[in-house]
Amino acid sequence: MIMKTTNHGTWSAYTPDPLPSGFPKGTLFAKSDASGLDWYVALYGKEPLFGKNSVKITATKEPDGSWRTQACNTDATKVFPLDQLLIEVTGYTGSDPQADFGQKRYDETANEIADFLAPAPPVPTSATKLGLRRVFVEMEIWDQVKVLIGANSDTQEEWDLATEIKRADPLVRGLIVALKLSPADVDHILIRARELVS
Repeated sequence: MIMKTTNHGTWSAYTPDPLPSGFPKGTLFAKSDASGLDWYVALYGKEPLFGKNSVKITATKEPDGSWRTQACNTDATKVFPLDQLLIEVTGYTGSDPQADFGQKRYDETANEIADFLAPAPPVPTSATKLGLRRVFVEMEIWDQVKVLIGANSDTQEEWDLATEIKRADPLVRGLIVALKLSPADVDHILIRARELVS
């Protein structure tokens, strides 16, 4: 069976009026923001909201606007979507829903649960000459770079005297143009140069 993800929307705290009988004092109530369906009716009503063996998942909003999954259980009474998003996955055949779905990213647009991707490392604004030489050798353009540097005595002197080469340096800007490097190429060179000397 193919897994299917259903978004049951966000749920908020509320106080039923009148309070239903049979609930202990201090019971928390939640209802669907979209339909107004009470959580306990969703669990125990004549037509339960969930499939019997599906995984019920709550998710909280991250500062960047994405959703992070929290409680994940086939037993709906083990989750409570108070001020959270409620997701249901049917067709799950694993044995540990919390391990498989917990602390993941839920994408509302794609309706998919996936790992959070690690943020890309920041692109350095400079590199050592050793790091640059190593990356140029790796790219098989070091001989070409040496010719370009040596073609101008001022450029050669700057290279010789520098301890660190900055992206904004005229020397670098000239090399970027001469080697027809894109901004993405320069990003790669700076990142790789740092990796090769760390």
